[in-house]
Amino acid sequence: MSTLWGPSVRLTGSELSAGLFLKFGLFWLFSALLAIWGVVAWHRYVLLEEAPEGWIPKFQRPAVGTYIWRLILLVLAFLALGVPVGFLLLGVVSALGWIGIALFVVAGVVLATAFTQMAVTLPAAALEKPISFGEAWEASIDDFWQVLLLVVLVGGLQYAADWISTQLVFVPVLGFAVPLLFSAFLAMLNVSILTTLYGHFVEERPID
Repeated sequence: MSTLWGPSVRLTGSELSAGLFLKFGLFWLFSALLAIWGVVAWHRYVLLEEAPEGWIPKFQRPAVGTYIWRLILLVLAFLALGVPVGFLLLGVVSALGWIGIALFVVAGVVLATAFTQMAVTLPAAALEKPISFGEAWEASIDDFWQVLLLVVLVGGLQYAADWISTQLVFVPVLGFAVPLLFSAFLAMLNVSILTTLYGHFVEERPID
């Protein structure tokens, strides 16, 4: 976007053509595929000790396909549960004010925790040992509060990174480099946490 029109510009309807949306859509799909390829390779490297031969990890087509399918199911489950609950909580917020806002935050953290537990199905897909959402929930339910604390800590770290990035948005070089570094660090952190949760909950590996 910045290359085509600069860092800030108001586009007209004629400039937002179908071809432009198609290009960005294809670019997003290609980027998502590359990301999933890397994530699957990382899960397999940690849990199976499957080291890549060379600089580029092997493209595990069945594992990547299963991973994408489980990711789609997870998103659909989130939408099916999160959207109705979100609309309900918005009504509570408008009716109760600050109390409603507090309930909204608490409910959001609880939902994020539940979906973090269900996301354990993703590393299982990367290993080509798929498990259901119910199995993932059952394996991790005894540690619900620990996972909730983890979600809060990671969420706080994400908020701090976003705040710092916002302060540097107009600073030359740093405004681009710092958010990029934060994004890379948080992506690796989240993938590593998910890998660890699978290993601990499903494979019953010790945390240490």
